[in-house]
Amino acid sequence: MSNSSNKPEIKERLHKRGQGLIVIILNLVLLSCAILFYTMYTSAYEKRLNDENLGNIANMNRSAAMNATALIESMNIKLDDLAQYVKKHALDLEGALEMIDDANSSSERYFELIG
Repeated sequence: MSNSSNKPEIKERLHKRGQGLIVIILNLVLLSCAILFYTMYTSAYEKRLNDENLGNIANMNRSAAMNATALIESMNIKLDDLAQYVKKHALDLEGALEMIDDANSSSERYFELIG
């Protein structure tokens, strides 16, 4: 009789083990999904940050190029004005140099005359 009474206990234990195994497998699947979603999210976030950084660098380069272009154009206009003044007043070399020196408002900027 003890043998027949052990069979339901064994079946019950096996059933409980099966349920425990199902719970463990389910937890592993959920954990794997969570890790997968976390990896996908961080990858997408890093890509977005990288794209934003590249966009910011491109904007800074465009801005620097525009500033440099504006400065060069401004200096070109100033030089054209100086050349027109020298031609209009028929200044000799000494007079042209003196006028250019007087017209230069910045001691950090120099003009080089090419003859």
